Amino acid sequence: MNNDDNIIKDYFNEKALSWDETTKHNLLLIEQLLDKIDFNETDKVLDVGCGTGVLEPFLLNKSISKITAIDISENMIKIAKSKIKNINFICADFYTFNCSDKFDKIIFFDSYPHFIDKRKLLDMILLHTKIDSEVIIIHDIGKERLKKVHSEHANISKELQNIQDEFNIFKSNFSLIKNEDEIDHYLMIIKRNI
Repeated sequence: MNNDDNIIKDYFNEKALSWDETTKHNLLLIEQLLDKIDFNETDKVLDVGCGTGVLEPFLLNKSISKITAIDISENMIKIAKSKIKNINFICADFYTFNCSDKFDKIIFFDSYPHFIDKRKLLDMILLHTKIDSEVIIIHDIGKERLKKVHSEHANISKELQNIQDEFNIFKSNFSLIKNEDEIDHYLMIIKRNI
């Protein structure tokens, strides 16, 4: 784990106990955004940066074979485990995540900007996906509002760019399937083609 990862881990461990009270999500919008994803009953889904498990109740309502959720923060994982029982929660750094599963869907809900090293992120995504797997980046707030939130904590995130710019790192291995860069949300779905 490098120094950036330690700073991010420490930040989220410190914030975990108050996270659900201080971070409010648009639950209806989350449901609407997840409805845009073509889930399949055989899908193995990985939620990266799951935090306190905000997304998991929605995923449990989908026809999915297996849900795995990881977060770098032990305290976030403890809270998620206390709230939701039918999910495989793992405390892990995605940059070093070791799992034999190949996932059909990897979801980054409100976590993507916290992965500073996008090249290393791509390498790990490729390791844990197969042809036709999808990677989904979701934020239930728009890019400009997210920029304001993260400006107070520049050392734990990288500014989210427009979808075409973010897609550039993935374009050699993925096709852009869906993109919505709106005032109230951000959604990018890409499908692995090599």
